[in-house]
Amino acid sequence: MSIPDPAPPTRRADRASQGARTVRGTRVDLRGFAAVLVLPVLVVGAALGVRSSADPLPARAPRTTPLALGTLVCPPGDGAVRVTSTATVPGTVAVADARTGEDDATPVEVRPGVVSTTRTGSGPVVVIGRDAAAPGLVAARVERPLAAAECRPPEVDVWFTGVGAGAKHRSTLQLTNPDEGRAVVDVTVFGRTGVVEATGLRGIAVPGGASRALDLATLLPRRDDLALHVVTSRGRISASVSDSYTEIGRGAAGIDAVPVQPAPARTLTLLGLPDGTGQRSLVIGNPGDAQTTVEVRLVTASSTFVPAGIEPVDVAPGSVVRVQIAPLLQQAARDAGGRGERLLGLELRAGAPITADLLMFVAGDLAHAGVAVPLERTALTPLPPGRRTLVLAGAPREGAVVVRTWDEAGQPLEPIRVDVAPGRAERVVLPEAARLLAVAPQGSEVRAAVLAEDDGATVLRPLQPILTGVVPDVVGGLP
Repeated sequence: MSIPDPAPPTRRADRASQGARTVRGTRVDLRGFAAVLVLPVLVVGAALGVRSSADPLPARAPRTTPLALGTLVCPPGDGAVRVTSTATVPGTVAVADARTGEDDATPVEVRPGVVSTTRTGSGPVVVIGRDAAAPGLVAARVERPLAAAECRPPEVDVWFTGVGAGAKHRSTLQLTNPDEGRAVVDVTVFGRTGVVEATGLRGIAVPGGASRALDLATLLPRRDDLALHVVTSRGRISASVSDSYTEIGRGAAGIDAVPVQPAPARTLTLLGLPDGTGQRSLVIGNPGDAQTTVEVRLVTASSTFVPAGIEPVDVAPGSVVRVQIAPLLQQAARDAGGRGERLLGLELRAGAPITADLLMFVAGDLAHAGVAVPLERTALTPLPPGRRTLVLAGAPREGAVVVRTWDEAGQPLEPIRVDVAPGRAERVVLPEAARLLAVAPQGSEVRAAVLAEDDGATVLRPLQPILTGVVPDVVGGLP
């Protein structure tokens, strides 16, 4: 807007009373000059909603809103993509190659209690549900020999532990951008002696609708175990890690996905220990700036205890350690068998937040038992064929879990109610016909994992689907 010049002053005998003076023959009215300066400030202040009070605006939590768009990204692989949902009515989702987008998608019907299977090639896949089909989506990719990879929504901050960058143990970090805008990612790498210099993993740009595969053995070749902290600073990214391991002396190569850990924690539960001999390596990462000590406990149906013969593990700041625990697990399994029990998992207790993973080589196949996340509501997972065992542990209080399964046609099988309590685990052998599993905690959160054994082994984690969106509270004001 334009501001008019002030009207010329009226001449009077007492010029001092006018607040006017003469400068180089030019008369300047100070009151009019002040108005010219003050008025724009008032206008701008009003437009920005500047508060006259110095009190800060009260903080208000984001509000939830019905989810209108659900997006899951599946990592590359040769196996089919299996999609299901907690929705109680049928719907249709789009399954497409992440590099071509929804325009070239395959419509897939999702019905209650049914796992829908589709193949879209070996590249990364995006699963998109809109409106009524958006809430409750769950998907996974299952390979043969047994390997399972979770299809996850884009996340800002995730961790991977037990990653390799050598000739025998080799991992590939996959970054997929399901949106149209560019995304930027920073990856911090932790190794045996501290943070690893990896300039090629900082400021990684991923264009919209693109995916980048980063072979760590090529970017930073080294023989020690690694942990990755993947942070998205711009846009949205779904990160995954594909892992391969060649067992020494046999030449057998196994492939599996490294499980995502949402954040470091002081107490971690790792569930799903297959039978048989072979390498069992516990990998622990300490991203903090001080040394921490980790106590390793074994989890059985009757108790959680520190076994004889294993000392606490010291982990230096910003570093990763490997603990070979195959002999310990074999002896513990024999002891548990003598008591009529079975060894079901590990519990780690640390003085500072840590990350962890359990690498296992079973019958020539690689399997990862990652950190089991707390489940507070119903979680789902599609089930591969073979022997499947559900393991429940980590309940902070007494409660129950209702285990429901459905067959290939979507017919419900007999539900099972399991009581859970602190300090112990429960083992549920799932029906042979089951193709979909739902775990519903009651009265207490719980950790859960499914151990699948057939042609090799893999561990699946039931996932809590996203049901609602979140809208932040936005107010006007200066930054």
